Amino acid sequence: MNPSLARNAVPAQQSAEVRQRPTQPALDLLQRFGGYVAMVYVLMVYVRLAEYIPFHAHLPLIMTLILLLCTVFTNGIPRAFNSKTAMLLSALAGWFIVSIPFSFWRYGSLMLLTGYYSFAFLSFVGVTALIVTLQQLRKLTWFIAAGAWVLALLALFYGSESLGRSGISAEVSGSLTNPNDVALYLIFGLPFSVLVVLDPARSRLMRLLALAASMVTVYATLRTGSRMGLLGLLVLAVSLLLRGSMKLALFGAGFLLAVLALVSAVLPEGAMVRYRAMLHSDVEVFAEAQKNEDPNAAADQLEKARDSAASRKALILSGILLTLRHPLFGVGPGQFGNAMAQDQNRPLAWVQPHNTYTQLSSELGLPGFVLFVWVVIHSMRASYRIYRTNKGRRDLVWVSRLGYCLFTCFVAFAVMGMFAHQAYSFMVPLLCGLTVVLERVGGYESARSPSAVPYIPAPRPPAAGVAVGRGNAQR
Repeated sequence: MNPSLARNAVPAQQSAEVRQRPTQPALDLLQRFGGYVAMVYVLMVYVRLAEYIPFHAHLPLIMTLILLLCTVFTNGIPRAFNSKTAMLLSALAGWFIVSIPFSFWRYGSLMLLTGYYSFAFLSFVGVTALIVTLQQLRKLTWFIAAGAWVLALLALFYGSESLGRSGISAEVSGSLTNPNDVALYLIFGLPFSVLVVLDPARSRLMRLLALAASMVTVYATLRTGSRMGLLGLLVLAVSLLLRGSMKLALFGAGFLLAVLALVSAVLPEGAMVRYRAMLHSDVEVFAEAQKNEDPNAAADQLEKARDSAASRKALILSGILLTLRHPLFGVGPGQFGNAMAQDQNRPLAWVQPHNTYTQLSSELGLPGFVLFVWVVIHSMRASYRIYRTNKGRRDLVWVSRLGYCLFTCFVAFAVMGMFAHQAYSFMVPLLCGLTVVLERVGGYESARSPSAVPYIPAPRPPAAGVAVGRGNAQR
């Protein structure tokens, strides 16, 4: 065999493998437009955009119709439903529908399905159907981070305070007046904000601005006085410290120090009373609060914090009892308060379980609870697998970081879900959709990466003496 042909055999094989690597699809104008529609739709659902503009009654319907039309005409339906995650979320939505006839108030459950829950499910559909490239996915994470910054500014400049706790004024946002909900929404976007700060593709100025916006988001979260929010911030900080790279660990350490500095220096006394109540006795908290403000106000804040903890325990117990009485179909989506009122045979104010897991088990039954936990664990493992697979590959740094960002979001939601009722929110469907898209486009990028095809050296040609010896032997 000609030695030059032997040297070129394997490189030719390698070039053939390179040609066979999958590539990301080229986007036409409609697909580009559909990607931006999905981004705006996610932003609308996240920050409740329809509540801030005059024609809010029509914006969700208009955006939903545009999203569905783009999904159909870009052939996005197969992309949206060809994953195990989509099957699990569809099964959960189907069980939601099946449980409506058994609801304590069927009309109320139907309104929840056609309103709040439909937006959550369509967030998953829109993202998985219309986000098809890594560039689109990167832009979508920017939209989510920007949504957190917008909510932080609204909480600071249009906040309403009660006993030291801060939510968003009802005149601005009728659905985010609860400080716990505000804290949860802010923490949801914070990992994406950190992702922007660590993005090497952005200019130094943009990263500094993102860092400043992230710190404002942390401060707005702490101002809510939500102990669940403080726990979520600690979860994010610990996640960065334990599992990230050295750069992430350093950022997480600085992040944690900044949180401690803000807690001790600039927060309202009412918020501080609630945070101290997590670690100290009532006498110690009351004595510390008296040093800074009126004793009567301090006593009211301490009583409020103590009653909040007691009421949460009672609501969790009520959710467990309702689950035992209605284990299959539950009491109906959104009907926890009505079921409690009927059970106690007296009218009650609007009551929610303040726990995502008991909310699911009591309102959708044990099958709904199992499906929800299943899809969360499945997507959490997928996001962590993406992080581990691409960790250490210089050309896939952003893919690895986004995988860890999604994993951190799932962990934070799993922890904070024990103190908030978010069974029907957009958060889990959106995180699942982002994970599915990252698996898909990350696979394209991994296959295109130069490190995807290992280098195989060409075999050496036989020595001249060996060839001559073989020829003499044959003769």
